[in-house]
Amino acid sequence: MFDPETQAPLGHRIVRLAKLHRGWVAAELEQLGLHVGQELLLAHLCRQEGLRQTALARALQVELPTVNKMLRRLEDAGFVRRDADPEDARASLTFLTDRGREVCQRIAEIWRDADARLRRRLSRSDAATLEALLASVLDPAD
Repeated sequence: MFDPETQAPLGHRIVRLAKLHRGWVAAELEQLGLHVGQELLLAHLCRQEGLRQTALARALQVELPTVNKMLRRLEDAGFVRRDADPEDARASLTFLTDRGREVCQRIAEIWRDADARLRRRLSRSDAATLEALLASVLDPAD
């Protein structure tokens, strides 16, 4: 029988860490009326509005139907609006609403707070080492 904790301990710990971080972020996002993942799309729009859904999918590394579903929910909740693309009638451009702009700073704070919680569990040196190791594993060159 497969036991991930003993037979794949590195992957098991990475998953547990991701769930821990996700839980911290989710609890704060819930107060804003958001779900985990939606804040990443909004954060991208906080940096650059007026993007096509294909550009958002590429930036978030998710499939186009996932972005469409996220945008529909964010639009229904009043965080974003979609306007027709004047250069291509088949496409739409996504913009933040006033409500969407209001949560930009709070999203950044939530992520910074979660990062600080992780760092409090490590020495400064261990945090720097972990950051470097994760960066090397996640290097897009592979």
